[in-house]
Amino acid sequence: MKTNLFFLLNFFLLVSNLFSWTWPISNSNSPNDSDTITSPFGPRLLDNQYNFHKGIDIHANENTDVHAAYSGSLVVAEYQGGNTGGIVSISDGTQKTVYMHLNSWTNLVPGSYIGEGDWIGQSGGTGAGANDPHLHFEYRDGTNHELHPLMVMPYNDNDNCQTEMLEDDNRDWKFRLKVPSDELDIDYFFLDFEYYDGYGTVFEELYVDYSFRENIPTTSGQNSINVLNGNWTMTVHTHNFHPSHTDQIVDFQFTSNSPDIYMITVEGDFYTAKDVWDGSLGFYNFPTHADDFVISNNLNLIHQNHPNPFNPSTTISYSLADNIKNPKIEIYNIKGQLVRALELPEEQGANTVNWDGRNKQDNPVSSGVYLYRLVNDGKAVQSRKMMMLK
Repeated sequence: MKTNLFFLLNFFLLVSNLFSWTWPISNSNSPNDSDTITSPFGPRLLDNQYNFHKGIDIHANENTDVHAAYSGSLVVAEYQGGNTGGIVSISDGTQKTVYMHLNSWTNLVPGSYIGEGDWIGQSGGTGAGANDPHLHFEYRDGTNHELHPLMVMPYNDNDNCQTEMLEDDNRDWKFRLKVPSDELDIDYFFLDFEYYDGYGTVFEELYVDYSFRENIPTTSGQNSINVLNGNWTMTVHTHNFHPSHTDQIVDFQFTSNSPDIYMITVEGDFYTAKDVWDGSLGFYNFPTHADDFVISNNLNLIHQNHPNPFNPSTTISYSLADNIKNPKIEIYNIKGQLVRALELPEEQGANTVNWDGRNKQDNPVSSGVYLYRLVNDGKAVQSRKMMMLK
């Protein structure tokens, strides 16, 4: 699934970037102060209610000239009333641009050619929950599905998204995604989970995609959905912001749906609409609680090392349960050769061990992928991969 979606995103970008795009308010090939985004694509709060925004809002005083972002044939130019107001849409057969909340619009007939940068109307004052007048701009594919407009609009990606863990209880936890005002365009992310489901450890990946509406609430008024086979509920909390002086902030909260399910580790990568890696939640190892169901006392586990990649050393977390005998962590290179064996104390519960990046001859190992496994009583319990990167 991840590969196919990556392909689709890159395909759209490749095709679209073969042609020129223009910002509809400034009529420029790069955004300036006239192109302030007052509401982003994706989840947002609208009049204190959750809403999935299918385009971007660009600040524009009433009667500001609006220009075609991309060339094509005129599909519609008319007044539709309500919050929409005047609307213009233009299509080249494979993609479409849509402009809403207009006071006036072109008098050309449908089917007429409109070039990039051509005047198509003037902005108005409609738009639900608008703090100030704006143009609502959408980018759609050939099936009329709304995608992230910043997949195609020209601008510089500053690659400085930030994440932080807000709550660290392994049954109810939350992380924050902060997008600085000059970034504007978080679109999708991957979370790698390791959790205990009452029987053993489960490894799953959650892919959250705004453009293709995968694993994200889209029903008006709803801000949570069940994910990971229904084992967890993800709730999206958005914060009001204005790009000229505040960051866009979205909190993602996860709550266990069963008394026997506990999060163990999580790590995440975040990407912009232009398919550029923005930042990482990194590896996070959740604590267990003495007055709660203690995961580490129920089975033998080995967790992902941290940091990973690493240089020169890394820490490996593990847990030992009953029947402990000669426990150790064995480290192998990709050829299957034993590099180092780390002897572990015969103690029940959670613990950590440090590997200094040296082999059994006490020489530094080279960069590359290494396999490590937990061994108890001569039997391999669990294996993982890690990377030395010099």
